[in-house]
Amino acid sequence: MDPFRTVLSSIQDISSPIQGGSLLGFRADLVEFLGRQPEFTNVELSPADQTTQLSVTISLTTEAESIQQVSFALAEAWVALAYHSIQATSTTWYQEAMEFRFVTLPASGTYFAAGTLVVGGPRYREIASQYRSRTGEFLPKAPLQK
Repeated sequence: MDPFRTVLSSIQDISSPIQGGSLLGFRADLVEFLGRQPEFTNVELSPADQTTQLSVTISLTTEAESIQQVSFALAEAWVALAYHSIQATSTTWYQEAMEFRFVTLPASGTYFAAGTLVVGGPRYREIASQYRSRTGEFLPKAPLQK
């Protein structure tokens, strides 16, 4: 089991998933704060499912010049989104997309918000290829989605 899944599982054992008005507010904040980043466009929420409470896909503008810059833009938006009492994130760079997993709880600990942001599209693949050319490092292929 990867460390992020261990943390998420522990939180799921002691708290309940966000719902109702809190969920609606968190979803609205996701779109708002991610949309403020000049590197991001087409911020789209997908319906929640059994495994992912919040799922967001993001495309990149030409403002995104490197995968490191995309990571910094995600981190900047995350600071505005996360409950500051407890939070955990995991970022993985793939050839096709970047995956940012998150979980956060307010101080009360009565509920948590968790999900995945996937940054992809043609511009991402272009800057991932540039990263490989510049560093010689091959990014892994994204795992197949179930």
